[in-house]
Amino acid sequence: LKLHNRFMANPKDIWQHLHSDIERYEKWSLIIKLTTISSVLIAFGLSINVFVVVIFILIFWLQDAIWKTYQVRLSDHIIYVEKQTVDAQVYSLYTNFESNRPGSKSILAEYLKSALRPTVAFPYLILVFFIIVRLLFI
Repeated sequence: LKLHNRFMANPKDIWQHLHSDIERYEKWSLIIKLTTISSVLIAFGLSINVFVVVIFILIFWLQDAIWKTYQVRLSDHIIYVEKQTVDAQVYSLYTNFESNRPGSKSILAEYLKSALRPTVAFPYLILVFFIIVRLLFI
């Protein structure tokens, strides 16, 4: 109860705590993605049926989506906290993004641009290559 009251007295502490949690959810989402990639490579190494591999990919994808849903809930709450904070210029990261958020086409174009960067595309292109080779030759 004392911890809760301390946070209630200082929105900056709430903001910092929520921001840390949001970053932690992002880290775990990345771990889910890396686990998916590793699982696909192991499954191919063990000659597991492609259909089964696709099912596992879909399960990991759903888990990542659930994880991201939790993260969005925290983001929604941090925006509320930002609006209540006196230092709006310092603690307005999420509010500024939300108020200046581009439209769907712009967001998709930004995602596509990021997806085509070599450091992002590299592992996925390897996975696609392995799946195509497996379907064509094995």
